[in-house]
Amino acid sequence: MLYFPQLSQFPITRRRRTRTVLNESPGGHQYGLVDDAAARVEWRLSFTGLSDGERDALGQFFETAEGRLEDFTFLDPADNLLAWSEDLTNPVWQRNALLQAAGGQLTNAGLAPLRIEQNVSGPGWFRYALSVYARGTGNERIGLYRATQTLEELTVEDVGTAWKRHVLSGQFSTTEEGVRFGLQIEPGQSVEVSGLQVEAQAAASVYKKTGARSGVYGQARFGEDGLDATAEGPS
Repeated sequence: MLYFPQLSQFPITRRRRTRTVLNESPGGHQYGLVDDAAARVEWRLSFTGLSDGERDALGQFFETAEGRLEDFTFLDPADNLLAWSEDLTNPVWQRNALLQAAGGQLTNAGLAPLRIEQNVSGPGWFRYALSVYARGTGNERIGLYRATQTLEELTVEDVGTAWKRHVLSGQFSTTEEGVRFGLQIEPGQSVEVSGLQVEAQAAASVYKKTGARSGVYGQARFGEDGLDATAEGPS
């Protein structure tokens, strides 16, 4: 699968285009309806200070995609890659039956650590930041993890009585595709969570609530058939 390379992609401009269909009745009344099938999102990425290797990687990717011809997957670095970020009972979230989810409350009724996770259709070699706000009674712990088929990174932190943001950031050295992100709750413990977010960047930014639409776009294309670069000096 083709993935847009992860480079220094800021500043970034994003614009959503929609189309409204108007129907006029015999009496002259107009009725508008948003045509979701015609909606699209456009990004303008500004790359500055790229090394020769980064410039070559971008150029090779552009050639592989044959300009505007081929689709590729684009992970919006300014969006939340998780769907249904505030509905942990949605089927997109996978969890053990003994891990109860009620609103933002996660309760482990089992005798071993239990997890809730979501799959993101992105490259395993990207750098990601998983973040969540959590609070409890002061004696709980929460685990944040990301994993591919063969690799996993887990961090476990104490949860206090006040809301605190916990972050796991890192990158795997792998060629695997698809990454799982999730939370781990210790046996017999209950933790209130909010603002679950995964970003294709090194640090957590402002939380973005999501529904069915996340920041993973599987049918992206270049907007032009040309790729220009300006050299300001050696390398």
